[in-house]
Amino acid sequence: MKLLLFAAAVTLVCAAPVVALDAEADAIIAHFKPTKTLPIASIATFMRGSQKWCYAEDNGTCGWTDIYLDVTEASAQYEGGAAWNEDTDIAIVHDTELRDGRFICEIPESPVPTTHAVSRRDGRAIGGRELAALKLEIAAAYANDSEYNCFDYTFVSVSEDRENIVVRQRQYLDGVTDPSNDVLVTIHYDSAVANALTLRW
Repeated sequence: MKLLLFAAAVTLVCAAPVVALDAEADAIIAHFKPTKTLPIASIATFMRGSQKWCYAEDNGTCGWTDIYLDVTEASAQYEGGAAWNEDTDIAIVHDTELRDGRFICEIPESPVPTTHAVSRRDGRAIGGRELAALKLEIAAAYANDSEYNCFDYTFVSVSEDRENIVVRQRQYLDGVTDPSNDVLVTIHYDSAVANALTLRW
């Protein structure tokens, strides 16, 4: 999600640090202090400008990831990445709704047809019967999940180099949130850093 890693050596010496956030994101965080709830319109701005959202980041690994594909005032579509098992990473496209000026909410439909997968060992794309079998496993898991959640976000910090933003995601089920389900999300703007992130199993 960072827009620029390095400038020329002379620029590095003579110029001020490059601001990696886009202007809209930079303007938003200038007005928020830690723990303040962010309007969903501000979150949508981060979605549009960022390269990847990394959940529970730890030493370049993510518990899971989101890449936002299309964001409007009322909806957001993203590709969610996760380790399905010790051998396979999956990515599934999800559609969501933006509600009440504050929340992003899951839509109760199966995203399984959009699934693609790669081998964690060698990055090989998984297809054919292997992918068909995997989709059946995922469909079974979704069939047992009747809970659809909404989420909101509070501002946590921006990095000193202004190349990523950290927010806290809060999960709501039937309007109730449990702090034990909160997770920190690092919103990356540098594409090179975002692409180097890996998924934890």
